[in-house]
Amino acid sequence: MKFESSCISIMTTVLASTMLVLSASATEKGGATGNSGYGPLGQHQSGECIILRMLGANLPPHCEPPPEAPFENWRQDFATGTEGWASQEDSGPTGWCGSIEQIDEELQDDSSDAIRSLSGTTHAVVRHGECNEFYSDIFEDGAGPASAFRPHADHFPEGGFTSTLHIHLDPSWPEGSGFGYTDSFQVLDEEWPNFRYLLMPVERNADGLFVGEHEITEPGWYSFSMVFSDNDGGLAVEFVLSRHGWPLYRESLETTMFTGESVDDFSVSNTSGAYVMFIYISEGLNLAIDEEHLRHRSQ
Repeated sequence: MKFESSCISIMTTVLASTMLVLSASATEKGGATGNSGYGPLGQHQSGECIILRMLGANLPPHCEPPPEAPFENWRQDFATGTEGWASQEDSGPTGWCGSIEQIDEELQDDSSDAIRSLSGTTHAVVRHGECNEFYSDIFEDGAGPASAFRPHADHFPEGGFTSTLHIHLDPSWPEGSGFGYTDSFQVLDEEWPNFRYLLMPVERNADGLFVGEHEITEPGWYSFSMVFSDNDGGLAVEFVLSRHGWPLYRESLETTMFTGESVDDFSVSNTSGAYVMFIYISEGLNLAIDEEHLRHRSQ
């Protein structure tokens, strides 16, 4: 179900480099941008500025965020499409793997098996799939899509922040199915690629459907949240699984995926948020998602 280990080692470098290019085209893809030209977390979204940062060049004034840019919340409810996500449908280096499809509840049949949206009448479905032509030779096993056009922060907000995506889970999934939910953060003083990844596995085995060590016994919408906080200057990340606003399961994520580094070795003064991706999705699994949020901890 997971990538071959050889592919994973390649992925660490190539995927992060790709997300740099993806971020540069956020505006063209419909990513949220404020009137000032800065994304919701204060980072300028123009490709010119991001490339200049990558090259270590002196930045012109319009590439610098305003002093003490406020943290602004960001939300994607898939009401107008799947903007913000990259898949195999996107060509070249700004594309990725798998597929994402907007689902309009009003166009579904009335069967009892139809998944109803968390809010409103639309949500999205993500699936495992091949990568686009640009990546097909590197990632032969394919993957799921990524929220690559979510604006990236250029600082860690005081009090921390929470990254959340709602996912519809069903314990009746066939044995052996599942997915890898991955969130990430940036290390600001490193050269690109400078992302670190945090994994929460979801697996339907012979004993049931499990998110981490928590068994899911009822079908429905569950919130997958990564809570990024300041622990005496060091980074702390906690995964929280909730339903109807009530926490069901918590797990401190202490080690990064791929690189095996201790999360608390990273300083909050040198980190910021990044993006969500599905590192794998079982073939044949139509995974419903809805209501993606990025929020300051105080809101």
